[in-house]
Amino acid sequence: AVSPQITVAQSPSSSISFLEADPTVIGLKGAAQAGVPEESVMTFLVRNQNGEPVGSGVSVEFEVTAGAGGFDITSGLTGSTNASGEARVTVTSGTVPTIGSVRARVLGSNPEILGTGSVSVQVGLPEQERFSIATEFLNPGVGNRVAQEVPVVISLQDRMGQLVADGTLVNFTTELGGITPSCETIDGVCNVTWTSPGITVNK
Repeated sequence: AVSPQITVAQSPSSSISFLEADPTVIGLKGAAQAGVPEESVMTFLVRNQNGEPVGSGVSVEFEVTAGAGGFDITSGLTGSTNASGEARVTVTSGTVPTIGSVRARVLGSNPEILGTGSVSVQVGLPEQERFSIATEFLNPGVGNRVAQEVPVVISLQDRMGQLVADGTLVNFTTELGGITPSCETIDGVCNVTWTSPGITVNK
């Protein structure tokens, strides 16, 4: 006996929602040279009429609906869901701080099935005029003391006055004593330690 083949049709798409942007904040164009990401991957989820994720192969169209300074899509204006019902699009920053928004539309839907997500463009390169260094003791008086430690705090902001991205690397040198060679910022600040050399005796 020949068993009949039964094809189970996929439940039609019913909604599309924004899941996440990774990362949620990206730097201005050119910030990559300081280790700040300029691109983000935005993920949308398509669900069927039962509220479950659709399978793979559902076509989704992407469009920038808000942004400035060149914020744009780099991965193509159409994509397809994966086996988990997720469709992804990659965006890149422009030259000005903005909230970049992308609208996703399930192709062939009638009425249209739409969803919108956003990513923040707000971090740029450190600006010389907004780079500051401070210590509790400007003249610690440790000329005759060896290995006396003095904390040093550095604050960095970009040209818009916004804190630089976490992980921005700052390198240090000193003409006297020793200093921690580098630190990475957290919330626009990083800390190092200067160490006194004591008295040098010429032989």
